[in-house]
Amino acid sequence: MRITKSILKKIIKEEILREMMDNPIAKMRQFAADDHKNIKNIIQAYKLAGSIQNENMKRMAIDYFMRYFGDELHRINLGRANLETSSPEGVNLKKASLQKANLRGVDLKGVNLEEASLWWAGLKGANLEGADLRGADLQSANLVEANLHRANLEGANLEYAYIKKANLTEANLEGAILKGAFASGVNLAGANLEGANLDVADLEGATYNSKTKFSTGFNPEERGMVLVKK
Repeated sequence: MRITKSILKKIIKEEILREMMDNPIAKMRQFAADDHKNIKNIIQAYKLAGSIQNENMKRMAIDYFMRYFGDELHRINLGRANLETSSPEGVNLKKASLQKANLRGVDLKGVNLEEASLWWAGLKGANLEGADLRGADLQSANLVEANLHRANLEGANLEYAYIKKANLTEANLEGAILKGAFASGVNLAGANLEGANLDVADLEGATYNSKTKFSTGFNPEERGMVLVKK
Protein backbone atom coordinates (compact mmCIF):
# COMPACT_ATOMS: atom_id res chain seq x y z
CA MET A 1 0.00 0.00 0.00
CA ARG A 2 1.32 3.40 -0.95
CA ILE A 3 1.70 5.73 2.03
CA THR A 4 0.34 9.09 0.94
CA LYS A 5 0.67 12.36 2.87
CA SER A 6 -2.87 12.07 4.17
CA ILE A 7 -2.23 8.53 5.47
CA LEU A 8 1.07 9.65 7.02
CA LYS A 9 -0.70 12.56 8.76
CA LYS A 10 -3.32 10.16 10.07
CA ILE A 11 -0.64 7.79 11.40
CA ILE A 12 1.20 10.66 13.10
CA LYS A 13 -2.03 11.96 14.60
CA GLU A 14 -2.89 8.50 15.92
CA GLU A 15 0.59 8.17 17.42
CA ILE A 16 0.23 11.55 19.11
CA LEU A 17 -3.17 10.55 20.49
CA ARG A 18 -1.73 7.24 21.70
CA GLU A 19 1.09 9.10 23.43
CA MET A 20 -1.45 11.38 25.09
CA MET A 21 -3.38 8.38 26.33
CA ASP A 22 -0.24 6.78 27.79
CA ASN A 23 1.77 9.82 28.87
CA PRO A 24 0.26 12.19 31.48
CA ILE A 25 2.82 14.89 30.64
CA ALA A 26 1.61 14.86 27.05
CA LYS A 27 -1.97 15.19 28.26
CA MET A 28 -1.01 18.18 30.36
CA ARG A 29 0.79 19.75 27.41
CA GLN A 30 -2.46 19.45 25.49
CA PHE A 31 -4.40 21.15 28.31
CA ALA A 32 -1.84 23.97 28.34
CA ALA A 33 -1.88 24.29 24.54
CA ASP A 34 -5.67 24.45 24.44
CA ASP A 35 -5.87 27.24 27.02
CA HIS A 36 -3.77 27.29 30.18
CA LYS A 37 -6.11 29.88 31.73
CA ASN A 38 -9.26 27.87 31.14
CA ILE A 39 -10.53 26.74 34.55
CA LYS A 40 -11.76 23.40 33.20
CA ASN A 41 -8.32 22.65 31.75
CA ILE A 42 -6.60 23.71 34.98
CA ILE A 43 -8.78 21.41 37.08
CA GLN A 44 -8.35 18.49 34.67
CA ALA A 45 -4.58 18.94 34.65
CA TYR A 46 -4.51 19.27 38.45
CA LYS A 47 -6.50 16.08 38.99
CA LEU A 48 -4.34 14.26 36.46
CA ALA A 49 -1.15 15.28 38.26
CA GLY A 50 -2.52 14.10 41.59
CA SER A 51 -3.72 10.75 40.27
CA ILE A 52 -0.40 9.49 38.88
CA GLN A 53 0.94 6.47 40.76
CA ASN A 54 4.51 6.40 39.48
CA GLU A 55 6.50 8.69 41.80
CA ASN A 56 8.97 9.99 39.19
CA MET A 57 6.25 10.63 36.63
CA LYS A 58 4.13 12.29 39.31
CA ARG A 59 6.91 14.70 40.22
CA MET A 60 7.46 15.56 36.55
CA ALA A 61 3.75 16.15 36.07
CA ILE A 62 3.53 18.31 39.20
CA ASP A 63 6.50 20.43 38.10
CA TYR A 64 5.02 20.84 34.64
CA PHE A 65 1.64 21.76 36.10
CA MET A 66 3.08 24.39 38.45
CA ARG A 67 5.06 25.95 35.58
CA TYR A 68 2.10 26.34 33.27
CA PHE A 69 -0.89 26.60 35.58
CA GLY A 70 0.53 27.76 38.93
CA ASP A 71 -0.32 31.43 38.52
CA GLU A 72 -3.99 30.58 37.99
CA LEU A 73 -4.50 28.38 41.06
CA HIS A 74 -5.76 31.20 43.26
CA ARG A 75 -8.90 31.45 41.10
CA ILE A 76 -10.23 27.95 41.53
CA ASN A 77 -11.44 25.41 44.06
CA LEU A 78 -9.00 22.52 44.49
CA GLY A 79 -10.60 20.97 47.53
CA ARG A 80 -9.90 17.26 48.13
CA ALA A 81 -7.03 17.41 45.64
CA ASN A 82 -4.03 15.13 46.09
CA LEU A 83 -0.62 16.74 45.56
CA GLU A 84 1.36 14.66 48.01
CA THR A 85 5.14 15.33 47.79
CA SER A 86 4.69 18.04 45.12
CA SER A 87 6.70 21.27 45.09
CA PRO A 88 4.61 24.36 44.26
CA GLU A 89 7.19 26.68 45.83
CA GLY A 90 6.50 30.38 45.46
CA VAL A 91 3.01 29.95 44.01
CA ASN A 92 0.23 32.46 44.72
CA LEU A 93 -2.59 30.58 46.46
CA LYS A 94 -4.22 33.58 48.09
CA LYS A 95 -7.85 32.79 48.99
CA ALA A 96 -7.54 29.34 47.39
CA SER A 97 -10.05 26.68 48.43
CA LEU A 98 -8.06 23.65 49.55
CA GLN A 99 -10.45 22.03 51.99
CA LYS A 100 -9.53 18.41 52.75
CA ALA A 101 -6.71 18.57 50.20
CA ASN A 102 -3.86 16.09 50.61
CA LEU A 103 -0.75 18.24 50.84
CA ARG A 104 1.26 15.81 52.93
CA GLY A 105 4.99 16.50 52.66
CA VAL A 106 4.46 19.27 50.11
CA ASP A 107 7.12 21.99 49.83
CA LEU A 108 5.13 25.21 50.30
CA LYS A 109 8.07 27.34 51.36
CA GLY A 110 7.24 31.02 50.97
CA VAL A 111 3.88 30.34 49.30
CA ASN A 112 1.15 32.97 49.59
CA LEU A 113 -1.79 31.25 51.33
CA GLU A 114 -3.30 34.39 52.78
CA GLU A 115 -6.98 33.79 53.66
CA ALA A 116 -6.82 30.35 52.04
CA SER A 117 -9.39 27.77 53.12
CA LEU A 118 -7.46 24.76 54.42
CA TRP A 119 -9.84 23.24 56.95
CA TRP A 120 -9.30 19.49 57.38
CA ALA A 121 -6.37 19.71 54.95
CA GLY A 122 -3.62 17.11 55.30
CA LEU A 123 -0.35 19.00 55.76
CA LYS A 124 1.57 16.50 57.84
CA GLY A 125 5.30 17.04 57.37
CA ALA A 126 4.71 19.87 54.90
CA ASN A 127 7.30 22.63 54.54
CA LEU A 128 5.56 25.96 55.16
CA GLU A 129 8.65 27.90 56.12
CA GLY A 130 8.08 31.61 55.62
CA ALA A 131 4.62 30.98 54.14
CA ASP A 132 2.01 33.74 54.31
CA LEU A 133 -0.96 32.22 56.15
CA ARG A 134 -2.52 35.41 57.46
CA GLY A 135 -6.23 34.90 58.04
CA ALA A 136 -6.07 31.32 56.69
CA ASP A 137 -8.71 28.82 57.83
CA LEU A 138 -6.81 25.81 59.20
CA GLN A 139 -9.53 24.40 61.42
CA SER A 140 -8.89 20.72 62.17
CA ALA A 141 -6.02 20.68 59.66
CA ASN A 142 -3.27 18.10 60.16
CA LEU A 143 -0.01 19.99 60.62
CA VAL A 144 1.78 17.32 62.63
CA GLU A 145 5.56 17.69 62.25
CA ALA A 146 5.06 20.47 59.69
CA ASN A 147 7.76 23.13 59.30
CA LEU A 148 6.24 26.57 59.96
CA HIS A 149 9.48 28.36 60.81
CA ARG A 150 8.94 32.10 60.39
CA ALA A 151 5.51 31.53 58.86
CA ASN A 152 3.04 34.39 59.19
CA LEU A 153 -0.13 33.04 60.82
CA GLU A 154 -1.48 36.35 62.06
CA GLY A 155 -5.23 36.04 62.59
CA ALA A 156 -5.26 32.46 61.25
CA ASN A 157 -7.86 30.01 62.55
CA LEU A 158 -6.22 26.83 63.89
CA GLU A 159 -9.13 25.75 66.06
CA TYR A 160 -8.76 22.05 66.88
CA ALA A 161 -5.87 21.78 64.41
CA TYR A 162 -3.32 18.99 64.89
CA ILE A 163 0.05 20.69 65.22
CA LYS A 164 1.88 18.15 67.39
CA LYS A 165 5.67 18.39 67.09
CA ALA A 166 5.36 21.13 64.47
CA ASN A 167 8.16 23.67 64.10
CA LEU A 168 6.69 27.11 64.81
CA THR A 169 9.95 28.79 65.73
CA GLU A 170 9.84 32.55 65.12
CA ALA A 171 6.35 32.18 63.62
CA ASN A 172 3.89 35.05 63.89
CA LEU A 173 0.70 33.80 65.60
CA GLU A 174 -0.50 37.18 66.77
CA GLY A 175 -4.28 37.11 67.15
CA ALA A 176 -4.47 33.53 65.87
CA ILE A 177 -7.16 31.15 67.11
CA LEU A 178 -5.69 27.97 68.58
CA LYS A 179 -8.69 27.01 70.70
CA GLY A 180 -8.63 23.27 71.35
CA ALA A 181 -5.55 22.80 69.17
CA PHE A 182 -3.58 19.57 69.67
CA ALA A 183 -0.19 21.19 70.15
CA SER A 184 1.77 18.88 72.42
CA GLY A 185 5.49 18.94 71.66
CA VAL A 186 5.23 21.91 69.32
CA ASN A 187 8.30 24.18 69.16
CA LEU A 188 7.33 27.80 69.81
CA ALA A 189 10.79 29.26 70.43
CA GLY A 190 10.80 32.90 69.36
CA ALA A 191 7.16 32.76 68.24
CA ASN A 192 4.75 35.66 68.74
CA LEU A 193 1.49 34.53 70.40
CA GLU A 194 0.30 37.91 71.59
CA GLY A 195 -3.49 38.06 71.48
CA ALA A 196 -3.73 34.41 70.43
CA ASN A 197 -6.65 32.33 71.71
CA LEU A 198 -5.18 29.27 73.45
CA ASP A 199 -8.31 28.18 75.31
CA VAL A 200 -8.34 24.42 76.06
CA ALA A 201 -5.41 23.89 73.68
CA ASP A 202 -3.20 20.91 74.56
CA LEU A 203 0.22 22.48 75.07
CA GLU A 204 1.75 19.70 77.15
CA GLY A 205 5.47 19.45 76.39
CA ALA A 206 5.40 22.38 73.96
CA THR A 207 8.67 24.32 74.11
CA TYR A 208 9.28 28.05 74.23
CA ASN A 209 12.18 30.37 75.04
CA SER A 210 12.82 33.84 76.40
CA LYS A 211 11.97 35.37 73.03
CA THR A 212 8.53 33.76 72.81
CA LYS A 213 5.78 36.35 73.28
CA PHE A 214 2.53 35.52 75.07
CA SER A 215 -0.52 37.56 75.97
CA THR A 216 -0.37 39.36 79.32
CA GLY A 217 -1.35 37.02 82.13
CA PHE A 218 -0.70 33.79 80.24
CA ASN A 219 1.39 31.32 82.25
CA PRO A 220 3.05 28.73 79.99
CA GLU A 221 4.23 26.55 82.89
CA GLU A 222 0.67 26.11 84.11
CA ARG A 223 -0.19 24.70 80.70
CA GLY A 224 2.65 22.16 80.80
CA MET A 225 4.98 24.06 78.49
CA VAL A 226 8.74 23.69 78.80
CA LEU A 227 11.18 26.60 78.83
CA VAL A 228 14.33 26.01 76.79
CA LYS A 229 17.46 28.16 76.86
CA LYS A 230 18.19 28.10 73.14
